[in-house]
Amino acid sequence: MPWSPHDLPFLVANLVEVADGEASSVTAVCRRLGTDPADPDDQFAVLGQRQRSVAESARAASLAWMDEDICELVRQTAPTVPSWTPVAVMPYPSGLIAFEKRVMTAAEDHAEDAAQVNVDAVLWQERDGVIYVTALSQRRGARRPDALNPLTESLARLVPDMPLPALPPARIGELFTLTIDPQVVQGGGDDPTITGKEDDAPGDLDVKTYHFAAQEALRILGATWLLMSQPRLVEEGPAAEATVKTTTTGSAGAPSRRVKQRVRVSVRRLTAEHRRQASERARSRGAATSRWWVRGHWRQQAWGKDRKLRKPVYIEPHTAGARDVENTPAEVDPRPTVQVWRT
Repeated sequence: MPWSPHDLPFLVANLVEVADGEASSVTAVCRRLGTDPADPDDQFAVLGQRQRSVAESARAASLAWMDEDICELVRQTAPTVPSWTPVAVMPYPSGLIAFEKRVMTAAEDHAEDAAQVNVDAVLWQERDGVIYVTALSQRRGARRPDALNPLTESLARLVPDMPLPALPPARIGELFTLTIDPQVVQGGGDDPTITGKEDDAPGDLDVKTYHFAAQEALRILGATWLLMSQPRLVEEGPAAEATVKTTTTGSAGAPSRRVKQRVRVSVRRLTAEHRRQASERARSRGAATSRWWVRGHWRQQAWGKDRKLRKPVYIEPHTAGARDVENTPAEVDPRPTVQVWRT
């Protein structure tokens, strides 16, 4: 399926349908095998619980689309974001942010020589005092691009004589899920604090590989949340709407049915002024003046009770130096050129 704001609601609807279906299949198989599908210590049952959690989060998520300018800015700023607190910067309790261009990659599956695929979207939901963060991918370029229903494949091998409900091919699926405490300060030169246990890594994914990807995903999410909160830098573009078919459950005993529903997707992009400034900086790069460009950077801002929470503010690229001097060769600033961030 194409990757655009208009197609995003269809992909999310597909994600919900497949995750719900696989969770139901796991429940049926657990009962067939005589195990409790709600057992938090049963590794197999946990897979179904995770799928149910993904479906619940995606169903409630506010959708946002980051265009390629924002994606580039996210990639550049994520490594430099100072400490931040999720509760201070999270735009809404449940959301999904899709990226038009690559912002990071992660292992496509659990194999030791797994290929890297793009993380196309990040899904989160605050629930039971923690924030669940799920990295999603279309797995484009994967060695097995059609293997987006690995749980269904596993179930079929486990109980080959048991009929399972037919599910549509997954168009986007979970790579991994992590959990964080909304009150715990993240980053600031340290690795993000992941509160989930090691078994948050799906299947046999190497724990070190999982933690590396999970920390990178959290840095990307933190930078995106922070950039979304900078009104002078990011603006909401025209809304993109689409009609999706969702499954509704009728009264007791009544079959479920498919109904059409309008879905609105908000599109976030750099402001026109910021794009204009970036274009002018690109054209004037290398010009000798007595003023210089200072790259965009983060300023730490204390926030909340006793000023214990952290909410960084992004300072746009700007010029510094004397304001009333003529641009003559004798007044060329001798310092090295400051790197200009271009979008």
